[in-house]
Amino acid sequence: MYLLEFSILFQVLLILLTIWEPRYTVPNRTTFSRTIIPQLFEKVVAKLKEKRIEGRLDGIEAQLQSGVTVNTKKNNDILSLLPMKTVLDVEDIETKFTTDTNFKSQMWNVIFRIGGTNSKNFIKRTLQRFFTNELSTKYTWTGFRQHNHLRGLQIIKIIKGSYTLKIAVNKYSSTEADFETHVKDWFRHGSQRFGRENK
Repeated sequence: MYLLEFSILFQVLLILLTIWEPRYTVPNRTTFSRTIIPQLFEKVVAKLKEKRIEGRLDGIEAQLQSGVTVNTKKNNDILSLLPMKTVLDVEDIETKFTTDTNFKSQMWNVIFRIGGTNSKNFIKRTLQRFFTNELSTKYTWTGFRQHNHLRGLQIIKIIKGSYTLKIAVNKYSSTEADFETHVKDWFRHGSQRFGRENK
């Protein structure tokens, strides 16, 4: 929670720095706190809303270009399966990829709509939607120490495909190696998140 607030505050400060001129002089404290700060805050909020809307429009445009159609009922069916709580839930979803011909495109559509402010945030938000913290303690990228492996899962491949398209659409500066690193990190810290969740 505090990390998210810090992230937002940091973004606001960066935008404030770009809005201010370096040689700006403050008339007095009262004018500054009652007039200038609220005006700057409104500009920052407007800029953040504008960026968010642009990102969403880019996502919609990419979906239209890719030919993926949105079926809300099917998406709701998939969302009812999430987040996965057990290894059996993961196996059930993996089985659906082989038995249901439309499941892959529907899952891709759900993942693509999750979004994020950057590549790491997109991966974090996606994994939070798909895996509970308890389930994340049972997986590693390669199956190290008798955990289940992630690398070959269809769901991870689809997340990676959606991530690759997000990079192209949103111009994130990221690579496939970054994807693997972010996924490994998220799962590596699963036991810490699960421990905090149970306090």
